[in-house]
Amino acid sequence: MSNCDRFVVLLTLSLTFLLVFLTTGARATEREKVIYAGAANISFAAVVAVEKGYFVEEGLDVDYQLVQTGKLAMEAVMSGRADFGSVVCTNVTYAGFQSDAMRLIASNGLTLDDAVVVPIDSPIHTASDLKGKKIGLALSTSSQDFLIHLLAKNGITWVDIKPVSLQPPTMLAALRGGQVDAVTTWQPWRAGIRKGLNGAVREINNSESIYPRQSFVASTDNYLAKHPDVPGKLLRALIKGEAFANAHSEETAQLVAKKTGQDIEAVRAYIMPVHINMNNGILPLVTDYAHWVIQNQEEFQQKSLPDYAKNIDPSYLKATAPDRVEKGM
Repeated sequence: MSNCDRFVVLLTLSLTFLLVFLTTGARATEREKVIYAGAANISFAAVVAVEKGYFVEEGLDVDYQLVQTGKLAMEAVMSGRADFGSVVCTNVTYAGFQSDAMRLIASNGLTLDDAVVVPIDSPIHTASDLKGKKIGLALSTSSQDFLIHLLAKNGITWVDIKPVSLQPPTMLAALRGGQVDAVTTWQPWRAGIRKGLNGAVREINNSESIYPRQSFVASTDNYLAKHPDVPGKLLRALIKGEAFANAHSEETAQLVAKKTGQDIEAVRAYIMPVHINMNNGILPLVTDYAHWVIQNQEEFQQKSLPDYAKNIDPSYLKATAPDRVEKGM
């Protein structure tokens, strides 16, 4: 073999090895695409994980899609328009009446930013004053669940008020126009109403003793079966997001405000410690609300109580961080 032939052979082998190396390297860096939907006030660990690159570190390319409510996130997940979403107890309850496909793979911990908001000149000063009043709320969301708990704590039943179905963006106009006496909502809508009324509002705030709202990371049985490796990666990234958010609340608020375009003061108001976990309180929380729905909402009174145990799947968190799953789950 001549020197020229040897050169051609070596060059060919070198190019082949280079092509194999580049192809293998490209495959190694491919990241699975995931769509995550959620309202920012119950998703800021996910926002942090996007902005700080924690999802990328775990091999995921996450498209975070901001929605107004957990209900919209639930609908996106159940329809397949999102792979994961941040939802609350109320959303899970209603989803269970339609299908048993939803799966909760973790709780994000407590969020307590719900409140009743009234104009400063309103005769409503305490929860007891809500009796007989027209109250605007977003049905099938924590807005409704919080109000139910608040009323019950003050001896008021659902039939004692006049509920008015509103979406959060319409609540300011409804208050201004006198269509309602009060609204119940969460951040950043509370801050928007306060700003729209030039600060002339009063609020009846939520607390852990009234409505200990948990938010959850949700998916569906179909998606999880087809992508068994994704939940662990997602949860590891969210746990990193938890650590950052809990250690750097102001920087977290800045990140969320920049990502979502929300008012920084509103964001600061809803930043709370995150705790990615699975606990035994989830099932009774969802089931108790389902009992209320059957008893108080006419269209559900002939329905059977769903078995919400099917919706709670601690296995992914147990495989990822077993110390975060309460004993007995």
